[in-house]
Amino acid sequence: MAEQSIAQSLINAGSGLAGVVIGAAITWFREERKEERVRQGDSKYLAVLVMGHLENLVRQCVTIASDVGLDDEGRPAGEHSDGYPFLKPTTLAPKFEPLTLDVNWKALDTDLMAQILDLPGELAHIKRSVAAKIVDDIDPYDGEYFPYRRVLYAGLARRVAGIYRDLQATLGTNPVYLSRYAELGAQADEALQTANEALLGYARQAEQWRQKQAALEAKEEEEEARKRAAEQAPTA
Repeated sequence: MAEQSIAQSLINAGSGLAGVVIGAAITWFREERKEERVRQGDSKYLAVLVMGHLENLVRQCVTIASDVGLDDEGRPAGEHSDGYPFLKPTTLAPKFEPLTLDVNWKALDTDLMAQILDLPGELAHIKRSVAAKIVDDIDPYDGEYFPYRRVLYAGLARRVAGIYRDLQATLGTNPVYLSRYAELGAQADEALQTANEALLGYARQAEQWRQKQAALEAKEEEEEARKRAAEQAPTA
């Protein structure tokens, strides 16, 4: 009789414990689903918001990639106090500050998040590199400045368009965003191709100028050598 009582007590205890475990599991499952819905919502909100800023950055970079220092009328955009014109940038370096956005970055894939958060550093690096091409001369932006600047910003436009594409993929096959990426990608590709051609053109012109200078210097040295030889020649 005592053994039956003990067995029944164990059964009751086991049933109670099982109920506690099952109840805890159900609660955990509900909370996990709730958190997952929140994460998905955060992720979609982040994607839509950040994509808008990335699109703006791409378009700004594409605009810079077409800047050759001329105003809307095709004349040099700069002018010294004496009226002497010179090429001058008509576009400003873009800004992108992702950490000011009110989003949950943890809801995003780590690699994609890193690419986005690295963009301010890339922009700062490009700005420093371009500034190093400014010369202390009456034409401070002459020479390599514009071709170099155009290529760097066109290349960045292409990279940012790729990030836009990857971020858009997290939203599924939304035709609006797919169409917008196609447009951004095409603009960035065209800008990069044009900028590369301009840089190659500048390189060819610079090489031709160096060859002419070398030929001129060689001719001058040859003339000096003839003069010295004539001066040193014995007189009859």
